Amino acid sequence: MDLHLRPVSIADCELLFGWLNEPEVRKNSFNHQMVDFESHQIWFQKKINEGLPWYILELSGQPSGVIRFDLSENGFKINFSISASQRGKGLGKEIIRLGLSEITRIPHNSIFVFGLVKKQNIASAKCFLSNQFLQNDYDQNTYIFQKKLG
Repeated sequence: MDLHLRPVSIADCELLFGWLNEPEVRKNSFNHQMVDFESHQIWFQKKINEGLPWYILELSGQPSGVIRFDLSENGFKINFSISASQRGKGLGKEIIRLGLSEITRIPHNSIFVFGLVKKQNIASAKCFLSNQFLQNDYDQNTYIFQKKLG
C-alpha cells in the first residue's frame, strides 16, 4: 500500500470543502452546520497562513484524508478525516501514525498532542487508541485522547 502525507496547498481548497460537507463528517463534527464555500475559503486561507502542520493523506497518489495540528495552550490539537470512499480501510489509524511522525520532526523537548472525539464516533476513538493515546472523559458526550511525544 503506497501511503504518504504531503503538505496541504492552496490547490486543495475545493477538495477539502467537499470533504467538509460530507454527511458523516458533519454528523461527527462539533459544529453540525453545513459550511458555505466563501466561509470555507476565508477559513482555509487563514489556516494556510498560520503555517501549522497540515497534511493530505495520499493512497496510491489519490487524496484520501486530511490531518491538521492546531496549536493551543495545551499542545497540538489533532483534527483528521478520511474521505467517504476510503473509510473502513484502516486509514484513520495510519493518518494519525504518519502525522505523529511528521510532527516529531519539529524541534522540541517534548510535544503534547490531543484529540477530542464524540463518544458516538467509535471509529475515530479506535484510531487514537491504536496509536497509544490515553483516553479520558472530556465531558458527557466527548472523549479526550492525549499523548506526549519526546
